[in-house]
Amino acid sequence: MAVYYLYLALKENQAYIGFTHDPYFDISLLAGQGYTRLFAASQPLPIDLAASIAANLKEETGVYNLRAFTHFSSPTCTGGLSCTEGLSRTDEFSLLSRPALGSPLSLIRLIAGSFSLPHGGVGAFGKGRGHRDFSNAPRPWLKLIRKHFRRKGLEHWREIEFTEIEAEVGLPGDTSSEFLELVETIGRLIEGRVLSYDEVRSTLEQRGVLSAYPLRDLLQACALEGKIEIRPGIVSPLADYYVCGRCGERQRFELIDCPLCGRSNCVVCLACRSLGEIRSCRELYYGIRQAMPEVREAIPGLKPRLDFQLTRAQSEAAVELKRYVDAWLDGYLPSGKQEVLSRQQIPAREHVPGREQSGSRMRRQEAVAIVRSPGFLLSDSFRQMSREEATKSCLIWAVCGAGKTEIAFEGLALAVAAGLKAVFAVPRRDVVVEVAERAKAAFPQIPVTALYGGVSQSETVGPLVVATTHQLLRFNSYFDIAVLDEADAFPYAGSAMLHRALHRSVKPGGLKVFMTATPASAMLQAARRGGVHLITVPVRHHGYPVPVPKVILCRRHLVPEHLGSNTNRSHPSRGNNPALNLPREFWLKLKENLAAGSRVFVFVPRIWLVEAVAREIAAHSELASVSVLATHSRDPKRDEQRELFGKTAPSVMVTTSVLERGITVPKADVIVLYAHDDLYDARTLIQMAGRSGRAASHPTGSVYFIAAANTKSIQWAVDRLEEINADARQRGLLLQNQKLETSNIEESEPL
Repeated sequence: MAVYYLYLALKENQAYIGFTHDPYFDISLLAGQGYTRLFAASQPLPIDLAASIAANLKEETGVYNLRAFTHFSSPTCTGGLSCTEGLSRTDEFSLLSRPALGSPLSLIRLIAGSFSLPHGGVGAFGKGRGHRDFSNAPRPWLKLIRKHFRRKGLEHWREIEFTEIEAEVGLPGDTSSEFLELVETIGRLIEGRVLSYDEVRSTLEQRGVLSAYPLRDLLQACALEGKIEIRPGIVSPLADYYVCGRCGERQRFELIDCPLCGRSNCVVCLACRSLGEIRSCRELYYGIRQAMPEVREAIPGLKPRLDFQLTRAQSEAAVELKRYVDAWLDGYLPSGKQEVLSRQQIPAREHVPGREQSGSRMRRQEAVAIVRSPGFLLSDSFRQMSREEATKSCLIWAVCGAGKTEIAFEGLALAVAAGLKAVFAVPRRDVVVEVAERAKAAFPQIPVTALYGGVSQSETVGPLVVATTHQLLRFNSYFDIAVLDEADAFPYAGSAMLHRALHRSVKPGGLKVFMTATPASAMLQAARRGGVHLITVPVRHHGYPVPVPKVILCRRHLVPEHLGSNTNRSHPSRGNNPALNLPREFWLKLKENLAAGSRVFVFVPRIWLVEAVAREIAAHSELASVSVLATHSRDPKRDEQRELFGKTAPSVMVTTSVLERGITVPKADVIVLYAHDDLYDARTLIQMAGRSGRAASHPTGSVYFIAAANTKSIQWAVDRLEEINADARQRGLLLQNQKLETSNIEESEPL
């Protein structure tokens, strides 16, 4: 952990407020921009306090910048107070308000005039020349700092001394060109990333970027040049209110006695701890998104290589996606003259990545000395709204087993061929490995990077990344196009953290493609209003319609009390208890399916019900010869059970929603017990129904929802499946001899 010092840098008509781990280092760089004096507070602070006080100082002096950052109101390392006569900046760090004290020059004179005592004192840092001690002077800036210390309950730090440091022009070290090249390299490697200090160091070591210069000096220089931003890991804009700088979490925190900063209330984020611990006193380095490069590395003619032919439905969807991506590229890529180089035309780089091929030493010196003022986010809602409006969205609504991945490859190929960065994100880690292998086979011309928990981070991030949604927390405005598969699946569904991560990882104006068999009703409504481009794949590869569930209503088919409760705990034999309320039709349908040689999924909403229902089925006299399996999320032998189920027919698999996706077995039928339960939303019911009729060898199947009432979720699921089948029929995608099924509701009484 590093400590930081607040400082005020001055030149003839400009003031700059910042914080740094070494004020002498900053003034040596700022001198190249004409700054002559720097006044540093001698009290070292953790980064969250230094950043917060610096932000308050800028607001108190009447000038602030508004920049659309990601999650929270947060200062950056070099987001300084920049007041200049005749200011007319129009870049993304535009100035929104002028100093309240009149002209910028009058404000600077007020601050600088308060430091005008004769030479005398000894500097607190104890090095350099021309230091003055102004600790006894009535200075407005000092009063502001003390006021903000008191606001944060830091009365014991009220006595603060200030040291004046005069500028000494020149970069650190004997070879300034080497230092500048390292700054350029680090800025390029961190661009669009969100990394901790340890992750930055690891990234540089993997790339072989070694240097005798201290890494914190190099990162500070990157920040002064505007290539990165240094933020606190966790900020506290209000008392007892915290926001994680990496994942945006606002509730799940822990206050600890921190051995690093010495505080008893240092805050740790629990939401993203699996990616590495984030604390209030630790830094996060945000790579600033650079403008679209004038020269892009294009790959002309890039197309996915598939070892099979797409079906008609897949081909139509792929053509529609390519048409939409092509139209998006027309508006996204800069207009006018722009050079695009193929991979063969790109000159070989020097041994230091990012090294400039031309330009004088003086030009590089000026580049690193330019002071950027990234500013602060004043309202998270403004930033989120601006990004939502700027990005484009596309929804691929495909039935379970339609082959969405290969459709997405067609659109990704267009973007990567244009020299853009793409990510294929999935919620689950096991799917990343599978999709990454398929992507490498489809695109042998390009490097494909796989990112997921437990794998060592790749040395480089290729033009195409396959990652879990959690890994997107390490990116900020990095990707031009993002494809999210299984957008309805856990853990992405219902996670505000992962939702923020996806949207933050895509550049403003970028494209997001959502692929799912069970789109949320809000997204479907947006698509029907024209806010989201909709592409449907309404039929599976074998050309048969998706089985539509039959609803069997049994008014007494209620979820029983836990059979392991106090009243039943001593009687394990009560697994045959009729309190399970299994209706007569359940046994009839189960026997019919097993007699036909099918594998039957029996879904239940509670883990304890898995064993109870499995015992009752196994105890049935007419099913004694049938293999009855059971598994759930806590079962350590879940994979073995899945494999055995796929090899055994007829058989029964009693399970929870843990098997609602990610499993395909031939000749499968589905029975959902207690389908009215609150744990079963419409998308879960559709995914369960999607286990039937997937294999080309057995493209049909039966699905039954057994419930005490016909809930909205049940009806919505049935309506969507009927709608998608009707779309397939209307477009002529079904085999001509296939008739559409419609759901009917049957009444039953329990045994």
